[in-house]
Amino acid sequence: MYQLKDRHIDFILNDISARGVTIEDLQYNLLDHICCIIEKNLEENGDFENFYKRTVQSFFKNDLKEIEDETISLVIFKHYYTMKKIMLVSGTVSAAFLTIGLAFKFMHWPGAGMCIVLSIGLLSLLFLPLMFILKIKEKKETKDKLTIAFGAFAGILISLGTLFKVMHWPYANMMMTSSLFITLLLFLPFYFFSGVRNPETKVNTIVSSILILSACGLLLTLMRSPKSSQMRERIMTEDYLRSQEIFNTAYAQLDNAKIDSAKPEWSNIGKNIISICEEMKSKIVVRETGTKDLAKEFATSEIVIGDNQVIDNFEQTQMATIAEKLKTEIKKYNSAVKEGEKLYETGMFYDFQNGGKMQAFSNFNALEQLTRLQMLVLNNERGLVTCN
Repeated sequence: MYQLKDRHIDFILNDISARGVTIEDLQYNLLDHICCIIEKNLEENGDFENFYKRTVQSFFKNDLKEIEDETISLVIFKHYYTMKKIMLVSGTVSAAFLTIGLAFKFMHWPGAGMCIVLSIGLLSLLFLPLMFILKIKEKKETKDKLTIAFGAFAGILISLGTLFKVMHWPYANMMMTSSLFITLLLFLPFYFFSGVRNPETKVNTIVSSILILSACGLLLTLMRSPKSSQMRERIMTEDYLRSQEIFNTAYAQLDNAKIDSAKPEWSNIGKNIISICEEMKSKIVVRETGTKDLAKEFATSEIVIGDNQVIDNFEQTQMATIAEKLKTEIKKYNSAVKEGEKLYETGMFYDFQNGGKMQAFSNFNALEQLTRLQMLVLNNERGLVTCN
């Protein structure tokens, strides 16, 4: 049995430090382990230095610092297997809920929306982030880590964009478009050029790249181009201005007519409804275009109404007071007219029946509904009017 001296111990400790091991506890643990092996296996008159070199080389493949890297990795990822299990469970549950939600949606059964939102939420906020963290640990090269990072980020963006689209929240289109550009301009080049250089993965990389490129192309074909969106907004703005012109002409004719005194309160309530609808329309147009005289600006500067959601442009409280007045006037109006002349309170962009919340309608749909409501009042009022 070989007896180590202090100079041997100092030599081993200095060599461990010189090989890149900087954690003090790890240095002393390695020192203790190596000393035990030497004292147990080296003969009393054996060559210490040669035996030490052979012994220390058995601890690593390329460098002793690998042990420190593995130690740090284990400390950081001490819950690696728990995270991996959570990732697999969340992915399975997400896929199951998505399948159930889609099936319920096609069958028009209740609970479809909840299942779809839950599945997308689990996919975006749990499965994909955990997959990114675990995959990063397995890769050593920077380009591989960047490939995983771009892929995971694009996946999170497109799934969150879908969730925002389903919930009619803002920035959904921006997230989905950004995810496609990240996939095409960042992830795909990194993935393709890193995989095609390896003969073992070359064919799979090419096939996968074609499938990814095709999938992104199919998604882009479903999206409207900026030119198409601009043309659509121009046509819809023209339709709104034409409807507004027709309403203004009809209202002017009614206003110049003599109102039958049999039910003057009916006419007053009708005018209030028309006025409130006009106020709401004006707020939508001004908020979207920044101008009060849309007809003039459209003719001179081609300013159009954007095809955005009304709910994106207003805080809930901004329309609540006006909508409450409209709700009150509609109830008064309906109590004063015959059954066939009552105004509707449901299906509008502002839902009077369910707590007065704004619904996910576009600007054009909201303006069309308000104009239609005004025209219904005018049609009913004509029955009370006799011309001079």
